[in-house]
Amino acid sequence: MKLLTANESFDPVRSKAPLMLNMLIILIIIAAPLAAMIYVLMLEFSVPIGPMYWDTNIYFDAIHRINLGQLPSVDFNTPVGPLNYWLATLVHNHFPTGHPVLVIHWSQLLITAPLMLIISWMVSRRSLKLALGLLLPFLVFAAAPFGTVDFFPFPGIDGFGHYNRHGALLLYVTTASVFFIRNPFVQALLLALCGIALILGKITAFAAALIIVGFGFLAGLVAPFAILLALVLFGAALVGLEFQTGIITSYLTSILELAQSNQASLLPKFLTVFSQRLDVVFAAGLLILALFFSDAFGDRDRPEPTPVFKPYWHKFTDLVSHDYFALGFVLLAGIFYETQNTGSQAFIMLWPVILMILYFRSTPERLPNLFVLVLAMATVLPTFTKVTHKALRTIAVAPTYDSLEHKHLGILGNVSAKNVFLERVEPMKEYYTKSKWQLGKLSEHEVFPGSIIFSEPDFQILWYHLMDEAIQSIYDYEAENNVKFDTILTIDFTNPFPFLMNRNAPKHVQIGADSGRTLSEMSEDVSNSVQSADIILRPTCPILFSVEEIYQIYKPAIDVNHKRIRLNDCYNAYIKKAPPVVNTESAPSDNS
Repeated sequence: MKLLTANESFDPVRSKAPLMLNMLIILIIIAAPLAAMIYVLMLEFSVPIGPMYWDTNIYFDAIHRINLGQLPSVDFNTPVGPLNYWLATLVHNHFPTGHPVLVIHWSQLLITAPLMLIISWMVSRRSLKLALGLLLPFLVFAAAPFGTVDFFPFPGIDGFGHYNRHGALLLYVTTASVFFIRNPFVQALLLALCGIALILGKITAFAAALIIVGFGFLAGLVAPFAILLALVLFGAALVGLEFQTGIITSYLTSILELAQSNQASLLPKFLTVFSQRLDVVFAAGLLILALFFSDAFGDRDRPEPTPVFKPYWHKFTDLVSHDYFALGFVLLAGIFYETQNTGSQAFIMLWPVILMILYFRSTPERLPNLFVLVLAMATVLPTFTKVTHKALRTIAVAPTYDSLEHKHLGILGNVSAKNVFLERVEPMKEYYTKSKWQLGKLSEHEVFPGSIIFSEPDFQILWYHLMDEAIQSIYDYEAENNVKFDTILTIDFTNPFPFLMNRNAPKHVQIGADSGRTLSEMSEDVSNSVQSADIILRPTCPILFSVEEIYQIYKPAIDVNHKRIRLNDCYNAYIKKAPPVVNTESAPSDNS
């Protein structure tokens, strides 16, 4: 079936309901969950800890730095774009007791909710049902901080992949803008805002959006005027931001450096996507074939719609402006995007295209072909059911879990776990303390103590427990030695200590430090920052080769100006040889 691209083609009759009533209904449907989210962010509570939960700390390291006046990509290196951290900072500053995962996940609604309001309003002028068909699934995914892949069998909130889910939601909005908005001014505004949010959020999501928007342009869904206006708005915003902060140049430079250090073959990543989401990819592939054969051997007497514009390459436009091509290109964009992700709401951007297909292939007298309908549901339902099942399962078990006891972790410690995991904390701490030689040998072979150790709730709980103890040990050391460590660095994946202790974080270092992926050689600025840190923490329970690799990168700078002490059983510390002294008359010597 040809794509129905003209505004008049959405429905031969405008929605019979008054336009203001449609707008009121949409406002209520958006405002009600947003009000509920605001209320939840005002509460303080624990949630079941999930796999790789420590990723959440990356955001709060960035939030603290931003509140100190540091700029992402300029004053510190980040795994993704600065917008994610700015939005999370804004929400956290207004809701300081809000749960960290919800603060991060819901912060994206500051951008996506207004855009979906515009899209829903425009579509409701033709069909309220169609507008709700776009809006309601979006609200489910925007509310649920869960991905589509299980990394551990026990339920728990997904404290990782935040920016991957944000990118997926923005791709959903972008797809809806391409396929459902025909007003060129509105479409240009939507595409420009989506483009700005995508490139400042996750560059691979921006690349995936280019595939979708590029198809829309070739198929006559996006007029040249809309493309040009969107590019002008997009360029003006980035140029303005660059002149004001210099952040764009720094960000793109860091992206290029990150790409150079991650030049692994794409083939294994494509295979991973196919293996993890074969249900969606296979069903979508069958749906594309079904749509093609339905057109090839189906009703040939259907009237052909008129496109938004007829470019000089209109013969090519006539060739590609079919719904099976549309689904194929969006599927390709989704596959490309997921090759760069660990944990995401994968392929949610397929729903706007499939909704368009079902809507345009139906009439008041008949539904779409049954085979097409079944394959469409087989494509979209797995993602929806997986996300909602994980959310409902986590909510169901939450009252039966016990919260982690802590003194110094603040909102980052608002996690809970099954008793069997909490009871493992002390025995595992004792084992790691007494087995450092054996664990060191494992580290030498670049082997972790467990193949999925970072996904295990007991490891995450232990990691937070040991961090709480380390903070107490720092306070004790400061009191005993009459010093105060102002700048704190951690030789680990994340560095939440400055946020938790309200201290300074060293500039220019990488947040989310992962040797070989986000962290490589030290620059001069990084070396100077490491040398100036008052205390550098190194966890040793368990000894991990990932920590050892980070240490080896920072070691030349650490050796210049720091001495090593044993902070406690599970943390070593490298203290600046002349630390800041609270009372100079009673300051300890270097040998104390």
